[in-house]
Formats: sequence, C-alpha cells, structure tokens
Amino acid sequence: MKLELSELVLEQLLNEIVEIFEHIHNARKKPDLYQYKSIYACEEIPRLPFQQTNTDVDLDNINQ
Repeated sequence: MKLELSELVLEQLLNEIVEIFEHIHNARKKPDLYQYKSIYACEEIPRLPFQQTNTDVDLDNINQ
C-alpha cells in the first residue's frame, strides 16, 4: 500500500514537472500567449493540448 502511494505521488510529481517544462517551452516560443510574462506571473495560463476539452477546441476553432 505504501509503495503504491509513493508511486502515485512520484507519478503526479513527474506530471507536474512535465507540465511546467511544457509551459516554459511554449512561453519561449509564443510569449504573446503568456502576456510576455513569466509563467508564474501570467494571469491566464493557456491550456496545453492535453488539457483541452472538446469544448475548448471548438471555441478555439470559432475564434480563429
């Protein structure tokens, strides 16, 4: 049980790190999406592709 919990915590931590790196990468490629600010200072952080729902994708297509 304890090992399973440790694995879950580790997996979640790794997911969070990957998400932060993805935002850093995107902020460098497209700083306008992050209002030319640090990802931590940005008021509205854009969703990453794996975070988008069908509704988000539909709204993005309408706004383009």
